[in-house]
Amino acid sequence: MEQRYTVEYKNCVIPFVVVRKKVRNINIRIRPDSTILVSANKLVPIEYLEGLVLMKAEWIMKNLEIIDQKINAGSMYRFISGEIIDYLGEQCELQVIETDQVEQAVLENGILKIYVARGSSREYREELVSQWYRKEALPIFNKALERLFPVAAAHGIEKPNLKVRKMKTRWGSCSWGKGKITLNSELLKVPQLCIDYVIMHELAHFRHHGHDQSFYNFMDLVMPDWRARKEMLKKYHL
Repeated sequence: MEQRYTVEYKNCVIPFVVVRKKVRNINIRIRPDSTILVSANKLVPIEYLEGLVLMKAEWIMKNLEIIDQKINAGSMYRFISGEIIDYLGEQCELQVIETDQVEQAVLENGILKIYVARGSSREYREELVSQWYRKEALPIFNKALERLFPVAAAHGIEKPNLKVRKMKTRWGSCSWGKGKITLNSELLKVPQLCIDYVIMHELAHFRHHGHDQSFYNFMDLVMPDWRARKEMLKKYHL
């Protein structure tokens, strides 16, 4: 259950949501819809959480501004140190490290470190991160397909080949004539529940090619909570 609170910082009101979980550490993250989410166990007093939000206020305000700029400009990232990027529904800090060694992207302890040459352009850093998403995506998507496919197979659907590439307008697509589904590498940003929804959506198209009532009835059968997952996915931007 989510509980809503506010703190005041430099004449600004910062609203935040507290979710009580069985966790040892306190986590603060910003959802794609700009909601500030604080996760903590039930023993942590709200006064302590309010103080923690105030301590992180500069970081929160900075990243809320970045989110607004991304949405208004139609560009999701600037690819600078301190920026927040999404990975499987969680948030990772981006750290840009100039190097004379191998240029690469590495996820370490919740921080995505990109090693680039000095003076690298935004476009180059974006491509390096995109390559990392594509590399990471395939094994994760394949594992999800393996887990979900028995449900589809029970309805006579043959296992498709899975391809991954970056797409601008769709999370996934289905080529039933070729026995193939293609998933957007950007899907790696969203929670696993949403990835599973997109995969099952594409698998369903092997039985029902369009989006008619029979398709939705089939989705109700194989994934009864698909509507909630779809709503969750809407919080993320391509």
